[in-house]
Amino acid sequence: MTLGIAVADVESPDGRRAHGVPEARYDRTDATEADRDEAIDCLKRAYVNDQLTTDELAERVAIAHVAETLDQLDAALADVSFS
Repeated sequence: MTLGIAVADVESPDGRRAHGVPEARYDRTDATEADRDEAIDCLKRAYVNDQLTTDELAERVAIAHVAETLDQLDAALADVSFS
């Protein structure tokens, strides 16, 4: 299997999009589908930027897909730089 993620796949066309799990977490702990999608996008960017190996990416994406809480998503994003 070949993993096909390129820099162009994770860049924002207008360059204005902030990356990372949304800050709008007031009074909620449950992860939404949008939260999971954003976390997976962050993991893809980390992979493209050589912060994760293919195995690490696969493991963390699997965790993000089944995450029910924001804390579980945070664990999947541990040690990933968003800068």
